[in-house]
Amino acid sequence: MTHPREELLLAHASGNLKGPFSVLIGSHVALCDSCRAAQRRLEAIGGALLDELGTEGSSDRSLAATFARLDEPVARPTTGRAADQDPETVRRLPRPLRHFIDKPIAALPWKQVMRGLSVVEFETPESKGMRVQLLLSRPGQALPRHRHFGTEMTLVLTGGLKADDAHYGRGDMMVVEPGMEHQPVAEEGEDCLSFAVADGPLRFTALVPRLWQIATRY
Repeated sequence: MTHPREELLLAHASGNLKGPFSVLIGSHVALCDSCRAAQRRLEAIGGALLDELGTEGSSDRSLAATFARLDEPVARPTTGRAADQDPETVRRLPRPLRHFIDKPIAALPWKQVMRGLSVVEFETPESKGMRVQLLLSRPGQALPRHRHFGTEMTLVLTGGLKADDAHYGRGDMMVVEPGMEHQPVAEEGEDCLSFAVADGPLRFTALVPRLWQIATRY
């Protein structure tokens, strides 16, 4: 599984990650046992440090108690959210993402942007200036090769993606930094559903796709 960098987990654990990026990292953590354990340890260390600052001499006891709680089962209360009541949505989307969209997948405003690719755009006060999307790609569908002018994180939810020589399956994260180029392609099998967050635009590199992008403002 492809994981986020430790600094991203730390930023998420400390609440210092922007809203949609936090949703994406939280969704990966929900699907990844190793990152979930790592984040709980980061949270535990942070809590122990706060205890040490607040109560002199109690740090050793606090740290031990905090780490002892790491293996306790996590409570998962049921909710009345529409996304939590739809079996297909529960199968495909981890809890943080279900709570972000708060609708069944089939009820979302899907828009076909090209043959074999449909998207849902999300706009929230925290996502201003960002592109936040669910993407549904049919097997074999490729997005034209493009360059990024910001950081983009993509979390694969079902199916698979390949980009150049890399493979991404359920729970894997693809992180693209400014200036990088790539061409994601949905792998054969199940339709590829992914959640992508970008804080800058992308530009198709070939002429015809670029003209199409300008005309459609995609």
